[in-house]
Amino acid sequence: MSLSLSLKTNFLLLIITFFCCCEDESVVINNESQSNTSDGEKLIRIEPPAAPHRFDLSAVKGEIKIPQSLYLGANILVDYKLSASSLGGWFGVYKSDSDSCSDWSCWLTWSALPKDQLSGLIHVYNPMIKEPGNYVIRYCIGARPFISCPVVSNNVTIHKMREGIRNPILLIPGVGGSVLNYTGPLSSSASPTTQRAWVTLDELSTPSPDKIFMNYLRCLYNSTTGHCEQTDSNYKIDVLDSNFGIDGVAILDPFSKYISRNQFSESLWYFHDLVQMLELNGWNRGDTIRAVPYDFRQSNDFNATVSRVYKALTDLYELNSRRVTIVTHSMGGIVLSSCIAVFGDEFLSKVNIIFTIAAPFRGAGALSYKGFLTGYAFDNPVISSESARQSVTSFPSVYQMIPPPNYSWNIPRNSDTSSTSGSRSNSITSKSIPSKPPCINITFCAEEYETFFNFQDFTQFDNFAEFRDIFTETITNCNNVTNVIIEPKDINEFLSSVLKTQKTQFNFGKNGFQTLPNPFRSELYYKFLNLSNSWNNIVKIQRRHSFMYYNIFGQNLSTPHSLIFPNGLKIGEEAKGNFHIETDSGDGTVLEMSASAPFMTPFESFAVVDGHQSLVKNGLIMNYIMEKIDLNTPKHATFSNHESKVFNATVFGSSVGLVGAAGLIVVILWRKKKSKKEIINSMLSESLME
Repeated sequence: MSLSLSLKTNFLLLIITFFCCCEDESVVINNESQSNTSDGEKLIRIEPPAAPHRFDLSAVKGEIKIPQSLYLGANILVDYKLSASSLGGWFGVYKSDSDSCSDWSCWLTWSALPKDQLSGLIHVYNPMIKEPGNYVIRYCIGARPFISCPVVSNNVTIHKMREGIRNPILLIPGVGGSVLNYTGPLSSSASPTTQRAWVTLDELSTPSPDKIFMNYLRCLYNSTTGHCEQTDSNYKIDVLDSNFGIDGVAILDPFSKYISRNQFSESLWYFHDLVQMLELNGWNRGDTIRAVPYDFRQSNDFNATVSRVYKALTDLYELNSRRVTIVTHSMGGIVLSSCIAVFGDEFLSKVNIIFTIAAPFRGAGALSYKGFLTGYAFDNPVISSESARQSVTSFPSVYQMIPPPNYSWNIPRNSDTSSTSGSRSNSITSKSIPSKPPCINITFCAEEYETFFNFQDFTQFDNFAEFRDIFTETITNCNNVTNVIIEPKDINEFLSSVLKTQKTQFNFGKNGFQTLPNPFRSELYYKFLNLSNSWNNIVKIQRRHSFMYYNIFGQNLSTPHSLIFPNGLKIGEEAKGNFHIETDSGDGTVLEMSASAPFMTPFESFAVVDGHQSLVKNGLIMNYIMEKIDLNTPKHATFSNHESKVFNATVFGSSVGLVGAAGLIVVILWRKKKSKKEIINSMLSESLME
């Protein structure tokens, strides 16, 4: 024991010596640089590899950037750029000792390169790579039989997480990320059958996915219970929670198992890759991995939802006698916030690490407005926008995606907001520009109306017809073109006026369809405001606990920010071709300004360039999660005296993440309110206590 303590103390002294010799202004560790910005905020800059891998082939020239080191099971993200016309082709992964075989039959895994697409990101998925080792990337040109399959990268080292106890992990999906089934008929003498309600992409099914959505997922809000309830009592909706919930979040449509992974089917392979990576590194379903699918139509504080999450957390905690790591995606981060607000200390005392990925903390921008006005089917291509639009006014959760009116949008943010898909930079810039709130912008003709009308006072309009008569006037041959901007603070009055007389058909089973009022519900909006206040207060609970919190989000993709009607307001089917979206930086679904503003204080933030659904499968993020779990939580970490740090992971290489003692130093450097002496004493004290 004394020898072990001596070695440990000597190693610690080496760290302290290095720490004391470092300049305060900038520290470079493992190719990662920390520096002060002009306003004193500290950011991590991840330097790119020395050079990208370049290849010069007879048919095409180009370069690729890939990670040099990955955990087993993490997907390989290839950033490619071709300088000649592409014939199409495939990126294939080979064992490094298979140089004698350049044929496609030796591939372990592969991904197709779109023809004539000269640059972009390609996910090379890793279902066939089961063992650690060194691998190479080959670029096979054209279609089979290939012109050639030359090696275009150096070795990619794939390694397994070090041996040891695996802390249990709980997965919480986002909106549309849970499998929902409908079961019935319940009153029939025959046994009821269970069929998939969400998600199914089989357009040839009977009934069609669109009919299933209208007949079974469209529900009617009950103001007494606060729930969205089925109108056909002969059927019920249940979540698929088999296999400890994992079946309900891994692959959302079973048909996807039998078709190749492509842009159409990719979003349905949801938590599958993350679960597979965890299993390859020593976790197992039930004992150390569980998930909580839920009815995403209901409020994010729906008792059945938060109770399911708390039970799953408690079960994992008690089964393993260890605190639990939680990984959320999208609206799952809001569900988690509701759980913390409801259960408080009882919940967080069982938590070890939290990762929130692409959570819409400050709403879903123009997509939330679009859902109510023009229709948004949660990116499901076989559900009509109008079917979805007439349904969401009864979904409490959709109201909770509206940008909050009480949030200060005029905050400085990263100015690197290129909307070009796949663009990337080597560091986060310190220059900032003011944000503006997501809004609805309507341009219309006002020459027939009194000039004293206050177009921002929506209480003066009694019904939709009057509102439409004023704001739907087109600007053709107009002498008084007027513009109105509806900001989050006005959205309740605006949508209440617009949708006041909206009616929707609901399925009442044997009694057929009935057309009922289905307006924008202010009571659900006010419930959202109350919930928003409770979410903003969970940071107070956070300060009483020692878990680590990492916030992950996407940036630099064109993401809906504001909804623009350039020629009068149009709603529903009339809106087709009569509106457009103003974009800003984000992941294509959730704005960066929303996902990067969490309710709790993150110990670290991590940004990548990728799409909303792809973030869960992004190789950099998968690797980042594994590194943080591998490092485990420093026992001395607190949340009362540090500022958030931001990684920009838009470049690749072995520098992604913090490793070992170097990582410990960087963590320490950010604890700005402690002196070096206090930090050193704390480290020595903790070392001796162990």
